[in-house]
Parts: sequence; C-alpha cells; structure tokens
Amino acid sequence: MIVHCRSILNTFIVLAAVILLPAAAENVRAAGTASEIIAFGDSITQGYPEVGQPPHGLRIGGYEPDLENLTDARYEHFDVFNYGWGGETSWEGLQRFDYVMSQHPMAKYVLLLEGTNDIWSGISREDTIYFLSIMVDKARDYGIEPVWGTLTPDLRSGAGDAKNVPLYNTLIRAKAAEKNVILADLYNEMVTDWVEVYTDYDLLHPNRAGYIKMAEVWFAAAFACSNGYLDQCAAKEECAAAGGFWFGDFCHSLPPPLNGAYLLLGK
Repeated sequence: MIVHCRSILNTFIVLAAVILLPAAAENVRAAGTASEIIAFGDSITQGYPEVGQPPHGLRIGGYEPDLENLTDARYEHFDVFNYGWGGETSWEGLQRFDYVMSQHPMAKYVLLLEGTNDIWSGISREDTIYFLSIMVDKARDYGIEPVWGTLTPDLRSGAGDAKNVPLYNTLIRAKAAEKNVILADLYNEMVTDWVEVYTDYDLLHPNRAGYIKMAEVWFAAAFACSNGYLDQCAAKEECAAAGGFWFGDFCHSLPPPLNGAYLLLGK
C-alpha cells in the first residue's frame, strides 16, 4: 500500500513537472537563439553623425545596438542589421529593397524609415507613401513583417513649412492603418523634447539620447503586448485583451497552475 502511494505521488510529480515546464519557460526564451531585424532607411537609420558612412548591413548604429540590448532584456536576442543610407529618397530605397530582403530571409521584422529627403528631390508626399507601400508589400512577400516609422522632426530653419513633416506623418499613419502595418510613432514620441533632449547636431539628426529613444519606440511597437508578446503586457486589462492570463503580476499565455494541472479560469 505504501509503495502504491509512492507510485501515485511520483506519477503526480512527473505530471506536474511536465505541465509546469511551459509556464516557466514561456517568458524566458532560449538563450543564444538569435533572430534578425533589418533596419532600413536613410541617414537617420544609418546613425549619422555617429556612423559616417553607409554600414551595408553591419550591426552598428545609431539606434541599432540599443535595440539589440532591449531585446536581450526579454531573453530573446535579435541581431539588428543596419541598412541605412545617408541622403537616400524613398524611390532610391525601393531600388535596393529586394536585395536587402534577400540577404535576411529569416528576419522577423524590417523597420522602415524613409521620406525625410524626398521633398528636396521633387518627390511628392503621395509618391513617398506609394513607394513605402510597395516596400511593405515586398517585405510581406519575403515573409518579413514591416514596422513603419513616422518621420522624425526636422526643425531646421526654413525646413518646417516647405517640408511639413506632420503632413507626411498624417499620410503614413493613415496608410499604415489601411494596410494593417505596425506603426512606430517616432514623431509623436520625440517632437516635444526634440530640441532640448533628442538633437543637438543640426536639428535633423538625433543625438545619443535621441537614438536611444528611437530604439525604445521601435521596441515598444514591434514587441507590443498586442503583437503577441504577452510578457510586455503592463496591465491585467491589456493582458486579457491580448488573450493572456494575468497572475503573479505578469501576463502569461497559459492559465495559472493548481494541483499540477491548469485551470481554465477567467482572464
């Protein structure tokens, strides 16, 4: 009888361990399994003035190393490859887009930030949005999810009225919503403190604090709770809306365990 009880107990322990393992592992990704993010754009993606020449896919930057560090903090490292090209227009970006995508067929995201140079090259705002929309479609054809950034501020003397960055961004937000593209609203997150905090070189390119902030905005958009990253859910209501289960002050993909089995409790 005693042996029988121990057998039952051992079976229970094994069963509990098997059931509990996914819960323990769900928010702790396997260390060393690198995934990829492509950063694509002009000199602001390149990281000017910190990076003076196009990096051709090197893992340097601007915001790129800071974004890598943010992915490390959630135990899921992503290599972030910098394909910024200073002075580029959205039309020029479109010409090299296929080549860049083909270099990283297993990438999860491509971060798109193009258009700040277009108005000076005679490209209309509507054409900018059109060229970026083609890039969105091409990225998805490669199985890579696009994340579309709004243009960062340009507060140089004489640039404001002629360029009208807010108008560009109104069009970007509308097209991103239409095409169901993840939006990283860099402009709204940075414009209030642009001059005092985020730029000091030429009122167009971010400084070190600005690139750090860009990394944070890209990260928050790409790895949002609503995109399935339940460990990023900040509140019980947000967790429930994303289909998760809130317990232990965190959002989980499985309901809380009790007596070695998961109970399908309310979220």
